Formats: sequence, structure tokens, C-alpha cells
Amino acid sequence: MICFQCNFWLSFRKRIRSKLKTYVFYLYFYGVFMVKYVCTVCGYVYDPEVGDPDGGIPAGTAFEYIPEDWFCPVCGVGISSFEQE
Repeated sequence: MICFQCNFWLSFRKRIRSKLKTYVFYLYFYGVFMVKYVCTVCGYVYDPEVGDPDGGIPAGTAFEYIPEDWFCPVCGVGISSFEQE
């Protein structure tokens, strides 16, 4: 049988571990996937927080999830001409 204090600490550890996993996920997601990309031809910067509303890309879309047929809104080149900032 687990005493009240031990049960408290076990549940506390589980809650902390759960929150830590959530924080690590957000750090990983925003640190790795939400990176800006620059067009090597014209210098246009794709910002995932803004997206490209005119091109049909909603805000919050990481560059890795942009369709292959998307093109630079300034000069018209494909996504293969973009580099990570």
C-alpha cells in the first residue's frame, strides 16, 4: 500500500513528465519545422507563421508541408530554389 505522500509524489512525477513531453514537442516543432526559407533567386522569405494566403498556404504551415506545385509569389520559381535561412 502506498502512503499519501508517496502517491502524491508519484502522481506529481507523472504530471511533470507529461508536461515536459508537451514542452519538448513544442520546442522541437517550432525550433525545427517552423524555420524561415529564402528564395535564392529574388530573396523572398517564406515565414511559416504568416504562410502565403494569396498562394493558398495558410498561416502555421511549415515549409516541409507545402505542396510541390507551390511557387515563389514574387519571381515564380519552385520550392527547389528555396534555402533554409
